[in-house]
Amino acid sequence: ITCNPKWPEIQNNLFPYQKPLDVPYLTTRVFNLYNKHIIEDLWEHGIMGRAVAHIEVIEFQKRGYPHCHLLLTLCNEDKIRDSEQLDSLICAEIPDPHQFPILHEIVTSNMMHGP
Repeated sequence: ITCNPKWPEIQNNLFPYQKPLDVPYLTTRVFNLYNKHIIEDLWEHGIMGRAVAHIEVIEFQKRGYPHCHLLLTLCNEDKIRDSEQLDSLICAEIPDPHQFPILHEIVTSNMMHGP
């Protein structure tokens, strides 16, 4: 889980001359709210299956934004057993820009770094 400086809760609370890195208390507070919500969905609501254990570590990237490494242990009945189950949950492809222009923009602007 990674903080996105383009989140509206961050952008809408910046003064005209500020950048998200100028207000780490704002980016961290917003990140914590998103992180709490995502972990609640995974842990309490079981959107990936019934979880029996979890641990998280929050650290700051070199870019200055917080991110969370999360390990979630599912009960035996909900564990992923084969590649087909995994493929139904995870996609590691850049969406086609003609077929899914909005999704393509989201993925390329948020998930790709560097030159």
